[in-house]
Amino acid sequence: MPGCGGSDGLDHLHVKGTVKVNGTPLENGRISFLPTGETLGPSTGTVIQNGQFEIPLAQGPVTGKHRIEIMAVRPTGKKNEKVRVVKIQMHW
Repeated sequence: MPGCGGSDGLDHLHVKGTVKVNGTPLENGRISFLPTGETLGPSTGTVIQNGQFEIPLAQGPVTGKHRIEIMAVRPTGKKNEKVRVVKIQMHW
């Protein structure tokens, strides 16, 4: 849904959603929206907790195309490897 714009004069969007990995909500992570192509404006992001994220209108991504990155750290279960960083990129 189109936003009313922020103090920077750009048309921002309020975004919220659920992030799942293999059908299970992502316990903890970070989601980032990075403008691409002709989309002008700042990148933005927030934390993911229990699969949920929300960015209010004033800090939300600007209208246009974005690369979406989701990053999370999770245990691997291997003795010598304590965590694994997962990074996913999508275009929106």
